[in-house]
Amino acid sequence: MNLSESFLFQLDACDKQIDNELYNFIKKIIKDIAHLDKYASHHRFDEAKDIIKYFNNPPAVNYMNNNVQIIPDFFVEIGEDINIKINHAYYPDLEVKDAFNTKNEGIREKLKEARDLVNLLGLRKSTLYKIVLLIVEKQISFFVGGELRPYSMQELANEIGFAESTISRAVANKYIECSLGTYPLKHFFSNAVNNKDLSSS
Repeated sequence: MNLSESFLFQLDACDKQIDNELYNFIKKIIKDIAHLDKYASHHRFDEAKDIIKYFNNPPAVNYMNNNVQIIPDFFVEIGEDINIKINHAYYPDLEVKDAFNTKNEGIREKLKEARDLVNLLGLRKSTLYKIVLLIVEKQISFFVGGELRPYSMQELANEIGFAESTISRAVANKYIECSLGTYPLKHFFSNAVNNKDLSSS
């Protein structure tokens, strides 16, 4: 049973009050879960999201011990093209606009703080995207059904100009969902075996 089948099964078994319109909308989202962001403008998106987030992922989570639901931060699709999408439900685009030319210094200071925060969040999101892009590029063989290649956080850190400790913090508790399943970003880092192009994983 794949993710969509599992969610559809759980939707049918759901004991929450769901009318026909919401049911059909949730069903549509589940069948196209990799493109969740394109449904965000729908007037019932928040209701649908609140129901979907209670579904178990992976499907057999009820039969595992000490597991929590994993929400992917990125979706990776490999076909004729490589498609990497951030989960906008958890990384929304934020913007702060000065709606009026206020002379109140307290308000202006709060607006500046808000803009600084938005800029920091934007930097964090773009850094994460660069990290995932480099991981997919380096480990492309894995995403098409092959093996992981040796790749260290230090190598990645050198490529984007950050300290290894920064990369370690950035990838902590972050996940990629692809056709093979959902994996933590740390899964893609490992050492070589006997100096060969083969990962210890």
